[in-house]
Amino acid sequence: MSAIEFSKQVYPEINVAYQGDITYTISISNLSASTISDIMMTDTLPTSVTFDAWLNNQTADYGDTVMNTADYDSPVGMGSDSASFNVQYEPIEAPLVINEVDADTPGTETEEFVELYDGGVGNTPLDGLVIVVPDTYWVQNGADAVALYQGDVPR
Repeated sequence: MSAIEFSKQVYPEINVAYQGDITYTISISNLSASTISDIMMTDTLPTSVTFDAWLNNQTADYGDTVMNTADYDSPVGMGSDSASFNVQYEPIEAPLVINEVDADTPGTETEEFVELYDGGVGNTPLDGLVIVVPDTYWVQNGADAVALYQGDVPR
């Protein structure tokens, strides 16, 4: 009679930093003295996790089914093997837009603002982005423009 054990380990077991790595190790063990064959285990990653690379340099793209084979030979039919792969978080690039501009409150320049919107993704990094306003350093009523620019703005 065969006794098969499946297990999955995840390292680290905490939330990883932006673009951090997670390693999944999937193990299949034959705990009996019987020989077994044609065993398949399917493990689906959460939808918020994207596949990065196999440790043995195989590759896959988003939405692909990825397979890794763990083989072992044991003369008495007992033994185990495991397959590991690495997953890297890759954030969705959100299109940032200028959603709202409040310009030139009468009698004061303290309540002006430019609101950026990232399509609801949230926590979108603003690194490398610059809001360009007129040379007056504030937005006024009339013919002015506000732009969202990526890169360094020449002066």
